[in-house]
This record gives sequence, C-alpha cells and structure tokens, in this order.
Amino acid sequence: MQKKQNTKKIIKSLLELIKPYIVFVVLIFVISAYINSLNLEVPKVISKGIDTYVRGTYNQDSILNEFSLIVGAILVLTLAQVVLGTFVSERVALDLRNKLSTCSNNIRIFCKEKEALK
Repeated sequence: MQKKQNTKKIIKSLLELIKPYIVFVVLIFVISAYINSLNLEVPKVISKGIDTYVRGTYNQDSILNEFSLIVGAILVLTLAQVVLGTFVSERVALDLRNKLSTCSNNIRIFCKEKEALK
C-alpha cells in the first residue's frame, strides 16, 4: 500500500514538472503515432509492387516514388520527434535543477538564520 502511494506521488510530481511543456509532449505523441502509421504503409507499398509485377503492369517509378515519399516522411518526423524530445527533457531537467538549487539556497538561508539566533 505504501509503495503504491509513493508511486502516485512520484507520478504526480513528474506530471507537475512537464506541465509547462504539455503541448510539446502531446505533439511528440502525435508525431509518434503518425510515424507508426507510416511504418504500416511500407508493407502495403511492397505488396502493391509485387501485385503489379505479377499482373505485368509494374511501374518501377511510381513504386519507388511512393516508397521514397514514405521513407522521407518517416525520416523527417523521426528527426522532429528526437529534437522535440531532447528539448523537453533538457528543459524539464533545467527546471528541476533550478528548483533544487532554490530549495538548497533556502535551506542554507534557514541554517544561517538559525545560527544567528544562537
């Protein structure tokens, strides 16, 4: 039970850290879904190429163009996903370091005030 509560606290604190960047996080998930859908198109293009070859109506240029377009889109979207993911993770890490630094400074100030009272 205690472990479950700790897990909820950790998840809640992580969600608070990414809250300012929620638009980017959602965009990363959308890009990821689109990349996965494009990856599912590759076998369709290959089967289309095989079917047209068997029928004798094979057009290499149209198959290669379609395949190249899909691969290029996957490449660009994957790059965008990596860049956005890196940006968000670095910003969250910076925010966390700043928060810890502020907390550490507050502790030092509190300790100095406590010593001055002695």
